[in-house]
This record gives sequence, structure tokens and C-alpha cells, in this order.
Amino acid sequence: MNDDQFKEAILTRLSMKDGSLESALKSYVKLDRLFQDPDEHHKHDADFQKLFTPILKDLEAFLFQCEKEELGYYAAQRDSEYYKEMRERKEKEIGSVREEIAELKMRLKSEQQGKRNREEYMTLTKHINKHPKRVDTEKAINEVKKELSAIEAKAKDITYEFETKTKQFQLVLYAVNSLQEDVAAGTDTRKRKMSDYPDTPKRARMDTE
Repeated sequence: MNDDQFKEAILTRLSMKDGSLESALKSYVKLDRLFQDPDEHHKHDADFQKLFTPILKDLEAFLFQCEKEELGYYAAQRDSEYYKEMRERKEKEIGSVREEIAELKMRLKSEQQGKRNREEYMTLTKHINKHPKRVDTEKAINEVKKELSAIEAKAKDITYEFETKTKQFQLVLYAVNSLQEDVAAGTDTRKRKMSDYPDTPKRARMDTE
């Protein structure tokens, strides 16, 4: 402990009203007064001894207390440095743990997103599996197209045949009508001829007989 620290310790103890230090200070003041009277030194030898001995004891006790407090101060300083290092280390550990927690949160978020994606994929897969495959669908569509083409071709053939039959029927009907008209016209002609020759049937019968 240097002089400045010693003075500071004394002032601190005085401000705290340390009994031993105050007693030593009072004894020192009395002793100083005796020393200021050189003519009376031989008269106060007993008083010197009486004052000096307690002063030494008080100073020894004070020095012991100062050394004890100095040791406590250094111990507290070491403890403070130790706890400071511990705090810095714990802060680093806390920072590392926070980083790990943040990383775990990101991983958890990614895993949750991946889980949702897998669930959506499974749902889509089940939905797709309920429907026929594209190859089968295209095959069925092609078969239906072929059937439609065959039906359309058959319908065209039937239409053509129907139109042909219709035309033929119209020709036959026209021929029948023409024949009927011709027959009707021939009958009228014969009737007119017979009316012009009323004896013709009798002569014809006679010729026949």
C-alpha cells in the first residue's frame, strides 16, 4: 500500500468513525503536546510511556486491519475480474445459444415448409391417381375419335344411299305418273275413235265369229 492509499484509508476510517483510529489520534495529539514542551519532558516520562504504548497498539491494530482490508480488496478485485471474465464468457455462450436458437428456428421453419410441401404433394398424388393416366386417356380419346370417324363415314354412306334411293324413287314415281298420263291419254283417244265409229264393235264381233 503506497502513501496515497494509506492516507485514503485513514480518511475513510475516520469518516466511518473508527474507534481505534480515533483513540490513537487523540493519544497522538496528547503526545504531541507533551513533545512541544521540551522543559517538561523529564516530568512526563510516565505519561509518554502511558500514551505511546496505546498508540502503538492502536496503530498496529489499524495496520493489521488495513492489511486485512487490502487483502480483501485484492481478493474482491480478483473476484471482480473473475466474475467479469465469467460474465463475458457467459455472454458469449448466450450469444452462441441465441445464434443456435435462431438457426434452429430457421431449420424448423424450413422443415415445416418441407412437411407442408410433402403433404401437398401426397394430396396431389392421391388426386392424380384417382384419374386415369394420360396415356390411357389419350388412347381412349383416339379410340373414340376412330369410332366417331367410322360413324361419320357410315352416316355419309347412308346419306348417299338415301339420296340415291330418293332419286331413284322420284324417277320411278315420275315414270309411273308419265305412264298413267300416257294410259289415260290412250284411253281417251280410243273412246273418241269408238264414238266416231259406233258399229265397229259389232263388225269386230262378227269378224271374230
